Amino acid sequence: MKDRTAIILIIVGIVVIIGLLVFIFSTEKPVPVYTYEECVSQGNVVDEIDGMQRCTTKQGKVFFKLDKSGFCGQSTNGVCESDSDCVADGCSGQVCRSTNESPVITTCEWRECYDDEKYNVGCGCVEGKCEWS
Repeated sequence: MKDRTAIILIIVGIVVIIGLLVFIFSTEKPVPVYTYEECVSQGNVVDEIDGMQRCTTKQGKVFFKLDKSGFCGQSTNGVCESDSDCVADGCSGQVCRSTNESPVITTCEWRECYDDEKYNVGCGCVEGKCEWS
């Protein structure tokens, strides 16, 4: 009787472990998004605000389709009162955030599309939100 119970417990344990492994490896991992175009191509929500197209990822990152063709920085839309409340952050300076927010940690890579001077954009306060404009 004890041997039978032990075998049943071992089988149940194996089934549970297999089930956990299937769950872990089949869970869809989010694909990193760095640009408005990548955001749109992944089927995220696209809407319009103040005449600008905006794409929001499932994780809450917001990307705007900028007239400055090719710029791919992102904004946190943190609260601000003036441009001095906003700062370019991230390892490559590609994130515009409020000084009232925690620093943003990003991967350290340089993309040509992060060059705010080349695309003539700046991190500043626009209608109470820190964003590239």
